[in-house]
Amino acid sequence: MAGRDIGAALFLLVGAALLVGVVIPAETIPGDEGELAQAFMPTLAAVAIAAAAGLILARAVSDPIRVRRGGAPRPDDEEVPDPASAEPERQPVDRFFWSVLAGATLLFGVVLAVLGEFGFLAGGGVSILAFGLVFSRRSWPALAVLAFLFPAAAYFLVLHGLGLALP
Repeated sequence: MAGRDIGAALFLLVGAALLVGVVIPAETIPGDEGELAQAFMPTLAAVAIAAAAGLILARAVSDPIRVRRGGAPRPDDEEVPDPASAEPERQPVDRFFWSVLAGATLLFGVVLAVLGEFGFLAGGGVSILAFGLVFSRRSWPALAVLAFLFPAAAYFLVLHGLGLALP
């Protein structure tokens, strides 16, 4: 389990770094003095992703260390073999995990293309609907309602709350 968490966290950290270092600067323009820059919200989201990935990575790395740091046994305690000293069993490759990861990555690429081509309202709705149909157990009419209400509400809040127009 720790290996999967480490892999996912590293994947998210690399993705956030690419967003902050390459994608966001290439797709946004600097803001005027006294206004929020176009890159503010995407950069904030990428930093939140990186922070969450850092927490996942820290937990995945610290769990095995915590298990190995058991207290010193007392003389009246029974002899219990240390699980950390045992040779770890070789786990087979979890093909389901990697296929879900590959599918989600492909779907995310399609989502980015749809957002770039059709804008936030249409692209956001189609994206939420696509992810919902793939990963949710809800019926498609309920997903369709959510998929088109959420981007509309987010667009309204960002437009009137922050004064930023989404594409």
